[in-house]
Amino acid sequence: MESKKGEIIAVVGAPSIGKSTFVRYLRDNYRVKTFLEGEENNWPDYIKDSIAQNRNRLHITLYFHNRNIGQYIEALKLKEDSQQVVLDTFWLTNLFFLDDRIYQKPEEQELVRDLIQLTNRSFSLPDKVVFLEADNKLIKERCLGRGRSFEKNVLENFYRVNDLHKDFFDNYVNLELPSSEIIRVDAATMDYDQLAQSMGLLKK
Repeated sequence: MESKKGEIIAVVGAPSIGKSTFVRYLRDNYRVKTFLEGEENNWPDYIKDSIAQNRNRLHITLYFHNRNIGQYIEALKLKEDSQQVVLDTFWLTNLFFLDDRIYQKPEEQELVRDLIQLTNRSFSLPDKVVFLEADNKLIKERCLGRGRSFEKNVLENFYRVNDLHKDFFDNYVNLELPSSEIIRVDAATMDYDQLAQSMGLLKK
């Protein structure tokens, strides 16, 4: 018998690791509602320019945070309507950009950390979090392969974000996501349909 239970599933991982590609596959093949982080042609030029030049980091974070929260509010409504929803990242992943090589101002890091903590207390957490993990070699291959010119100069930032993801899921996930089921997957060898099955999704 098909489950009618609504739930929110967030797919997380470093930039270029394959989150959006996987979520699009689920959208096309499974009975889920999906929210994508957004393609580059939907991002304002000042966001792309800031990423490329590694500046205005707080503006970048606020842009994506607000986008994530707007999507999450819609996802909560769909969950109440007994639908399964898959998100391409969610607000917590902004924590993984809090590094001195990415944020030059410590006070901005503290502002973002406070923002994430307040958000965690204001919203229920995802029912499941799927963490796509891989080494930096794969991230480099996929980043260069998708052809976003504004990202090529910040690959080192992506590597650091990848390291911070791993540290979080190795050491802090139970503290920060106590109620979420965690699914860890090797992004280099993942089978989309097997993963979808482990997530409890239904084929169209």
